[in-house]
Amino acid sequence: LESDHERRGPPIFVKKFHLIPQNESYEFKFAVAGMKPLEEGLIQLKKVVKGEEKPELKDTDFEVELKSLSDEEIEEWRKEAHHHEHFEHAIVGKVTVADASCEDQGPYVILYGDKEEGEKRPHIRPPPGAFFIAVKGCGKPEPRPEPY
Repeated sequence: LESDHERRGPPIFVKKFHLIPQNESYEFKFAVAGMKPLEEGLIQLKKVVKGEEKPELKDTDFEVELKSLSDEEIEEWRKEAHHHEHFEHAIVGKVTVADASCEDQGPYVILYGDKEEGEKRPHIRPPPGAFFIAVKGCGKPEPRPEPY
C-alpha cells in the first residue's frame, strides 16, 4: 500500500498570502520536507491560470534558488519556523519576483513530483503548496461570484 507521503507527496510549507509592492523586487521562502530523500529537480513553481475546462498550470519567470539542508540546518529551520514535526530531509527554496507587475498577481502552487500526477487528483481543497500573490495597486483579482 502507498503511504500518505507517496500519495500526497511531502509536506510543503509556504506563506499563503503575499502582498507585494508594484515595480519592486520581492523575495520569499518556502520549504519541502519529508522522511524520505528529496530531489531538488522535482520541485516546481507554477502559476494557476483559467483554462478552457479547468485551471491550468503555467511556468513563471520568477527566480527560484533551492538548497538541500543538512541535519543541523533542518533543526535550525524547524525552530525558526516553529515546526514541531521531525523531518529527516528538507529543501528550502528562495523565490525572487523581479519588478513585480499586475501580471504577477494571482494564485500559484509549489509542486513536488510529476506535474501530470498532480493534475489527475481531484481538487477538493487547495493543494498544500498553494499560495496567492497580490500586487499593490492592481485592483481586485479575478472577479468573484457576486454575493446575493
